[in-house]
Amino acid sequence: MKTFGHILFPVDFSDRSEAARPFVTSWAQRFNAKVTLLHTIQIPISAYGGADGYPLIVDVPGMEAAARQRLDRFDFAGAERIVKVGDPAYEITQYAAKNNVDLIMMPTHGYGPFRSLLLGSVAAKVLHDAHCPVWTSAHTENPSAHSEIRNVLCVIEDPDLIPSATELAQALGAKLRLIQEHVGPISQVVREAALADGADLVIIGSGKVHKTLGLLRSNAYAIIRDSPCPVLSMP
Repeated sequence: MKTFGHILFPVDFSDRSEAARPFVTSWAQRFNAKVTLLHTIQIPISAYGGADGYPLIVDVPGMEAAARQRLDRFDFAGAERIVKVGDPAYEITQYAAKNNVDLIMMPTHGYGPFRSLLLGSVAAKVLHDAHCPVWTSAHTENPSAHSEIRNVLCVIEDPDLIPSATELAQALGAKLRLIQEHVGPISQVVREAALADGADLVIIGSGKVHKTLGLLRSNAYAIIRDSPCPVLSMP
């Protein structure tokens, strides 16, 4: 497992970003990591006009300036602040790949009573494309819950995940439990085990779409949606 020396925290100024901030702060302090805040401005496709329409006038420089001002006000001492224009998931994964990011930390759109129905297209794309670990949480309504990690649950579908999970648990000073055999939907099995163990973090493999067996990405998404605590997806 690589040291988490550079954490990328995508910020969209939502309540979810605010709620995720204590987790990012905790991990950055634990690993003495650099933190980069990234806000992406997505221009609606309608702004470009259609076959029979005229493009709208979009003040991109003005939008960038306003976003930088707002990002400067986002309370995170010592963080680098970057504003991009483009598709959020693409900008996140590209920035991570080009700037030696070791960990992406972002909440999902699963929020409130309908969280089990949603993952969020940006989070799903980042999980699919990122080549570094991705921390996600659909359950950041209570910022103080699980920010201190004492118990870690690791879903073992690939034995290669065990050394990394063991190293991380040791670095966090946490107890580690492994789950391999299961009966029933894996997301529910993981949820029940996490609740029973009082887990503060679930570790999973990111999965490979082409594998006949193993943790497929559809299962990874379901685990994230159903988990009662944050999930770390390891490539």
